[in-house]
Amino acid sequence: MSWSDGAKVPGVLIDAAHPQRSVKLRVMADSDGSYVVRPWQAKEQTVSFVPHASVAQLDECP
Repeated sequence: MSWSDGAKVPGVLIDAAHPQRSVKLRVMADSDGSYVVRPWQAKEQTVSFVPHASVAQLDECP
């Protein structure tokens, strides 16, 4: 994902080398104006809700 200007997203989802982009994410669902995501291959099963307004672009999934 690429973040829109002023995006409010959890720090764990932000790529430290490229702050306008996310780390690799698994999108679990798209519901009620938010994406339900977690970092790709994360040991933790915790999910984050990312509002559609915070996302400028979705990347193609492999």
